[in-house]
Amino acid sequence: MWPELEELKAKLDVTGDDWDDHLSRLLSACIDQVQIDVGEEVAVPDDSLSHAALVLAVSLGSTEGEPDVSAAARLPKYQRLLKGHRVRFGIA
Repeated sequence: MWPELEELKAKLDVTGDDWDDHLSRLLSACIDQVQIDVGEEVAVPDDSLSHAALVLAVSLGSTEGEPDVSAAARLPKYQRLLKGHRVRFGIA
């Protein structure tokens, strides 16, 4: 199961509903990014992919200024969570 908004809010220590729309879009974009990085649509993720989306969302949600998805996607923890899930690889 993909992470829920409440889980992201807890990780970011956000209370109240003022940021719900923004954080929902952020979480949705991070789930999409995980699926892009894996190379296929994932309807029911395992724990690693679900946690990867949350790691990406927390990383982007806790940075000031414009979030950098490409930099966040290179985080070692994020890369470790994707290991063994990729179905598409770049060709040099």
